[in-house]
Amino acid sequence: MNKIKISSELFQADVNCEQIVWLGGIDPESPPDSIKDWFDDGLLDWLDAENDDALLLFLDSQMYPGRMGYLVCVSWRVPFNFRFDDEGRPASWSTGGRSRVKVFHGPEIEGCLDAAVIWARECFEKESAKANGVTAIGSKAPAGAP
Repeated sequence: MNKIKISSELFQADVNCEQIVWLGGIDPESPPDSIKDWFDDGLLDWLDAENDDALLLFLDSQMYPGRMGYLVCVSWRVPFNFRFDDEGRPASWSTGGRSRVKVFHGPEIEGCLDAAVIWARECFEKESAKANGVTAIGSKAPAGAP
C-alpha cells in the first residue's frame, strides 16, 4: 500500500476516511453499533434493507477464509459557491456544512479508498455541473429552469 499516494488522492478529492472495519474480526451475531447504524441509515445499499436478516447473512458470509473483506466509511464535503473560469470550468468553490457519507465494501482497503475517490470526483462533477446550469454534457439549462 502506497500510503502517500492514497493520502494525496483522498486529500485532492476532499474525502475523509471516517472508519475502517475488518469483517474477519467481528462476531456476525453482534456486529459493532457503527455497522448496524450504517445498515439502518441505508449506507449499505447493496444489502436488502427490507430484510432484517440481510446484515446478519452478509456478515456471516464474510467469515470464510479468503472472503473476509473491509467496510470503509468515508465522508465528502459538498462544494458550493462555485466560481467558473471563461471556459466554464470550476475555478474556485467553498466547502463546509454539508457532507455526504458512503460505505464501501471490498477485499482490500486500497480498493475501497480508490472507489471512494472515484465516487467523490463524480459527485463533484455533478455538483459543479448543477451550479453551472448544465443539464447534460455540453448543454445549458434553459433560462429560468431549476
